[in-house]
Amino acid sequence: MSDTRVARRYTKALFALAEERGELKTLLSDMTRIGKTFAASKELTLSLRNPVLPPSVKYKVLNRLFEGKISALTATFVAFLEKKRRLEILPEVSCQFLEMDKERRGLLGGILYSARPLPAERVKAFAEGLNRRFKKTFEIVTVEKRELIGGFRLMIQDRIFDCSVQNQLKELEKRLIGTN
Repeated sequence: MSDTRVARRYTKALFALAEERGELKTLLSDMTRIGKTFAASKELTLSLRNPVLPPSVKYKVLNRLFEGKISALTATFVAFLEKKRRLEILPEVSCQFLEMDKERRGLLGGILYSARPLPAERVKAFAEGLNRRFKKTFEIVTVEKRELIGGFRLMIQDRIFDCSVQNQLKELEKRLIGTN
């Protein structure tokens, strides 16, 4: 089973527990802090994935890093991950936890990749179109990717809508090679 799927199961359980205990707001703050910490340090993420380091060492590092900065429930969850030898999924759990809260509030996050920077009004119009189409509220983040050549690629949760020139050229190449 992939780390993403494993993380999803742990995230659902933690989210349900946080709601049940009325600690959702606290855990959202904790998961934001954890996510930012991992985003700022690639070395920390790599060390969690290092199979040579024992889980106890990884746990000690995380414990020192977050001691007094996260709630008791989050600290217990991190200890549980260490016991289950799953500390490497913590960065993914933090991201999924925040996404799960957005879903709960009727928001969907999306990443819009484009070859050139898009004006704010175009991004807003794009989000409004998605809002009407899916009857949800979208928060769109834009990322410039020159290799797309033109068009766009939209990523929403685990779906990718690829309307880029790069993708169209790849599809054309497949069809041309397939006819020979």
